[in-house]
Order: sequence, then structure tokens, then C-alpha cells
Amino acid sequence: MVFTALDADSAAVSGIPTTVKVTNGFLIDSLNRVGTERIVYANDTIWILGLKTGVTTVTATNGTLTSTAKINFANAKTDARVLSLSESAGTVTASVTDFYGNPVAGASLTAVTTGGGRLGNGASSNTFSTNAEGKVEIGVTVKQQLQSHSILRTTLMRKRLISKTQVTQQELS
Repeated sequence: MVFTALDADSAAVSGIPTTVKVTNGFLIDSLNRVGTERIVYANDTIWILGLKTGVTTVTATNGTLTSTAKINFANAKTDARVLSLSESAGTVTASVTDFYGNPVAGASLTAVTTGGGRLGNGASSNTFSTNAEGKVEIGVTVKQQLQSHSILRTTLMRKRLISKTQVTQQELS
């Protein structure tokens, strides 16, 4: 963002301080200082940094004049960085988040069973996409005579992250 102070005739004026405050984010000034509030002058540049998805509010105050801008920060499926898995009663839940812990929707996960296990649809492999909460639930079945085997190998986003989980027959009972 660049702030420009204008006089009554809409001509640019230098040396006029403006207080900028950021809610639900941070600002970085031209000296690379990070904070939530700074005094800037005409033609100063600042960058707004959102660490969480959602709305970040930027408020600029100059004397009695106040202006507010809202920026909606959203992540993309290419932001996926962290994969976690949990299992309960034959359902494996995969959760995908970005570096800051925000859920990543639309991340592609490929599940592959080995050792006789099958996914809920009867296949030994399938590709899934995470929902708005960054999660996908995958049903898994295991032949009763198997005692322990690997049921899921998940590859996320061009093999950036690989996570494996072991589920025993006792955990599925």
C-alpha cells in the first residue's frame, strides 16, 4: 500500500504523518520493521501481512480523517505444508494445513492400501480432495485374518509431504 496525502486541491503534499493500524495481521514498513501500527508519510510504502485466513483491517488516520480498508486473506491448495492423520473405527481422517496452521481446501491426497486392506469403496487406491476445513475422511476395511499392515500412504501436493500410518486389527475392532 502506498499512502499519498492530498491538499484541498488534490495536489500531493509531503511530510504529513498518517497513523496506520492493522487488525488481524501485521504491516511491514520500508525499513522492514514488522508491527501492527506505524506512522507513515506521504509516498511511504508498507506491506500488509496476513498470517491467518480471514479479514485483515487496515485503518489510516490523519488528524480527524479516517479511512479503512479490508483485505480478505485466503490460502490456495498450493499452500499445503502439513499433513496429519488420525484413525478411528476404520475411518482415517487426513488434515491438511498451511505453514501457519490454516486449513487448506482442495488439496489432493492419494490413498494407497497394501497387505489386503481396502478403501471404503473397495479400491486399493483413490485420490481425494480436502473440504473447506482442510479434511478428508477415508473409510478403510481390513481382512479379518490380517494382524497388522500398512493401510495408507498419502502423497500430498507433488510429493512434498509423505505421511504413513499403521493401523492394527485391534484398532479397527
